[in-house]
Parts: sequence; structure tokens; C-alpha cells
Amino acid sequence: MNGTLKYDEAHGGITALASMHGLTPADVYHELTSDHFWLTNPTIRMSNLTEMKHHAKNKWGHQEVWEQPKRVSLQYDFARKPDKFIIDKDKCYMTTIPFASVDEHDQYKKQASMMTRMVPIAQTPAMFAAFIKTMNQQNLTLRKSDFDPNKPEVFKVYCFKNWASVMIDTNQLSSLASLYSIADNFKINHNTLRHYVQSHKRQFQNINYLAAYWYETHLQSSDELSNIK
Repeated sequence: MNGTLKYDEAHGGITALASMHGLTPADVYHELTSDHFWLTNPTIRMSNLTEMKHHAKNKWGHQEVWEQPKRVSLQYDFARKPDKFIIDKDKCYMTTIPFASVDEHDQYKKQASMMTRMVPIAQTPAMFAAFIKTMNQQNLTLRKSDFDPNKPEVFKVYCFKNWASVMIDTNQLSSLASLYSIADNFKINHNTLRHYVQSHKRQFQNINYLAAYWYETHLQSSDELSNIK
């Protein structure tokens, strides 16, 4: 996306789009501000040389052209490493730095791309800070199954577990038992929740601070809040 500093001229700063057939800047801006992470967009496909040779054997070797839907991400592609989130008077942007190696890039992109399938990283400074804090941990391990767009309840449980770990780790709760009522709603065994939190405290696994922040700000209901003491 290309942008402008003059907000009113370009639907939130967007003036030009790539890989967005049939969509206006206003369409994309609406999706971005509605917490959507990808769009289904038509793409033009052409048969390659191998396909044409195969078709020639069957007496038709012309090149086919067809339209195929493709999921287009609205999140950063992590070609470079996110560094800072800057908000000025008339603009907001993210700065990046080079990766130290190809291996660092590949590992970082693999994990960060999993998270951005479900959570934006540059919606607020606090959200960006939670993302950076998560990615800066040593030996960060994420499971693809926790970030399946087709299984939102699995992701919500994952976010809850990380939020519980943060709440205990920062002494914002008197005891883990105060979260058992929420765990019951998710059908999480109390011992399972206790083991998950203890694993974080003993550094057997890292905390996903972005998932915890997303649960607190977007997934947690007022009913759940009233059960916490």
C-alpha cells in the first residue's frame, strides 16, 4: 500500500494498492479498521509451459487464462524485522531493521505470520509492544494448530491461557483459583490450567504477550470480568 499524510484525501491514508483487483482504498481501509486480517481477492492465472505440453498431447495446446480466488493478507510480510511503532501528528508507521541472517528471517517470519493470521500487530502502541516482547523471547515456540482461522474457539482458549499466565506473573490475581470459573466455561481442566501457568513461571515455555493482550482487549466479555477477584 502507498499512502499520504493527508488523511481526508485517501480514506485513512491509502492511495494505491497492489494485488487488490476490484477493490477501492475505502474497501481495504474498512477491512483494516474492522480487525480483518485478509481479503479474498480474484487473481488471474495462466497455464505454464508444462501444462501446455500436456495439453498438446491431447490435441489442444493453447494457453488457458482463468480467474482464481486468493487470500490476500492485510498484515506485514516480515521481509524486515519490526522495530518501532511511531505515531506523529498526522501519520502512524512502523520502522524495521534488517535480520542478522537468513535463518533468523525464516524463523521469525514463520512464527510472526502465525500470529498475524489472528491478531493485528500495529493497531495500537500497546499491541505492537506486546508483539515485540513476545518475539524477543528466547526459544519461542508456537503451534500452528493454535492459530487456525477456522477454529476461533481454540485460539480463544490459547489466548486465555496466556492471559492467565500474565495475570499471575504480574501479581494481578490473588490466586489461580479466581480464574477457574472462566476455565470451566472453556471446558479446561483446572490441573491443565495450573500446569500451563506453572510451565510459564518455570520458563519451560514462553508467554505470548500479544495473545494475552488480545484476550484482555477483544475476547474477554464483561461477564468473565465480573467473575475475577
